[in-house]
Amino acid sequence: MTIAVRPAKQQDLPELVELYQQLIGEKEELAEVQKRFARLQEDAKATVLVAEDTALHKVVATAMCIFCPSLIMGGRPFLVIEDVVVSQQCRGQGIGTILFEEIDRLAQREGCSYSMLVSSDFRKEAHQFYGKAGFQDPVKGFRKIYGKG
Repeated sequence: MTIAVRPAKQQDLPELVELYQQLIGEKEELAEVQKRFARLQEDAKATVLVAEDTALHKVVATAMCIFCPSLIMGGRPFLVIEDVVVSQQCRGQGIGTILFEEIDRLAQREGCSYSMLVSSDFRKEAHQFYGKAGFQDPVKGFRKIYGKG
């Protein structure tokens, strides 16, 4: 399997909808995801990456990267990583590692002081992966959900 990491394209959205369903347990409406993606593409501080199996021309993983400005840490931005999912059929094959290596390159290219992500407490296998990917700083994250919409 040969994996290429690149920014997501409009034609990737049906496969992203399937991946997001694996992440959140609910299927997003493709038309709504297309609208959100179009708005997101207008934001220079955000990007959705995909990992594609180039032999099959299939998206097998994704992550969203949001570069945030900061008043501290010398004014260097920091990176928030969200919506991370590797296809259930492809886990354990190094695809997440390849994806996160590209995320690290992006963060370094943007001069980020650090990157952070939040993961639901029950996702123990994901937490093991994040530790191997270098996310070690012991912090406690909190999230407030404002409902759907």
